[in-house]
Amino acid sequence: MAVKKTQLYASLWASCDKLRGGMDSSEYKDYILTLLFMKYVTDKFKNKGAYEDIKVFDKAHDKDPDPEKRTGCSFDDFIALKGKKNIGEGMDKIIARLADENTDLKGVIDIAHFNDEKKLGSGKEMVDKLTDLISIFQRPELDFSRNKAEGDDIIGDAYEYLMRKFATESGKSNQGNPLFEANPGGAPCNALAMLTKLGHKTAFIGKVGEDFFGEQLRDAITEVGIDASGLCTDKEIHTTLAMVHTYPDGDRDFSFYRNPGADMMLNKEEICEELIKETKIFHFGTLSMTHEGVREATKEAIRIAEESGAIISFDPNLRPPLWNSLDEAKEQVLYGLGHCQILKISDNEIQWLTGEEDYTAGVNWIRERYQIPLILVSMGKEGSRAYYNGSIVEVKPFLQKNTIETTGAGDTFCGCVLHYICEHGMEDLKEENLKDMLTFANAAASVITTRKGALRVMPTREEVQNLLIERAAE
Repeated sequence: MAVKKTQLYASLWASCDKLRGGMDSSEYKDYILTLLFMKYVTDKFKNKGAYEDIKVFDKAHDKDPDPEKRTGCSFDDFIALKGKKNIGEGMDKIIARLADENTDLKGVIDIAHFNDEKKLGSGKEMVDKLTDLISIFQRPELDFSRNKAEGDDIIGDAYEYLMRKFATESGKSNQGNPLFEANPGGAPCNALAMLTKLGHKTAFIGKVGEDFFGEQLRDAITEVGIDASGLCTDKEIHTTLAMVHTYPDGDRDFSFYRNPGADMMLNKEEICEELIKETKIFHFGTLSMTHEGVREATKEAIRIAEESGAIISFDPNLRPPLWNSLDEAKEQVLYGLGHCQILKISDNEIQWLTGEEDYTAGVNWIRERYQIPLILVSMGKEGSRAYYNGSIVEVKPFLQKNTIETTGAGDTFCGCVLHYICEHGMEDLKEENLKDMLTFANAAASVITTRKGALRVMPTREEVQNLLIERAAE
């Protein structure tokens, strides 16, 4: 029986999922169509002579006189590379061999580079991703040997499918108009996604609209394992949107569509008290304090968390366009400082809040007014610092040559810090403990800068540890 289009499309979509986070979605087709072409010609014509002047053979039938150059040029040769450290390099060699044997394919089949660390990750991440991609096309239902060669347009069908789903040019439509990718998330959700990835039980409290974006956010947080029982729905007000413009160096600019937005409509009667009473750490920011109703709800949640003995974590996450005035923003940030035991604050936020250019002077300004045991200053490309019981520990960043964007880096860092506190507690932390905490958090944050869509692509513990091992060996 010939391969059904539904089976083909399901495999194409599964392949897209594997590629998410490392490249622009418009580039998926280059990789997926290459894999599909290799599988198709292998199933139908391997070692059977040429089809439409295309020669396909495996390594055992490679007749190159130099044994060292015998690689084969079939999908079976891809399969032999699964799980191997040199899988990316090996796949590129196999594709190059096919192009050498079939000169008409040069510049066609070899556009995608499977040894590209910027797009496919490095080390184990690349090995796992490419192994999974090969496995998708290795599925029994994708056996093209029974497809009729005459009039068979599998590649064309796949191309049309991918073109319908994704743009032909990075960030632009076929007409040259800018495209926006819908990435569900937000600061607290991103931090929770990192915690969930590290094995913790998490839950989110908030409100979305009864619309596509609200459904997408609910589905996304459920998909990554966050409890969505505290996520309410507003039937009249739409989900808040944040448009993120990414600059060439990975930095960002935000535009918000939120006047009003559903998140502003959360009220204290909708707060799930039982959910908060069970928590070990309660984390909040100021985006849920910009307007009176949701501000009251946030303060009610903080009250319940304090009465339940939870550790309170606060990340101001200042977004000036969302406030009526920065004076109002400052007032609410100061409220947060008065109710937290863990403060994660960025370099520009502490300078804005305290008027101190020096970060340590800024921390001293805060500590003169509020008793916060653990203060963390994220300093972007300069790394991070922890201030605890008179100790100051600074850890340098893990700068990436393949940074795509910095969205979610601070949230990933925050999630890792909360992970450490969940495992080790807040009492009697030594400088070596703080260093370990910051090192892991910095490494995880650096990984997320190489991916798009923070919530769904948070690094695993193993990926972070692999990066630490790689950098230690340099």
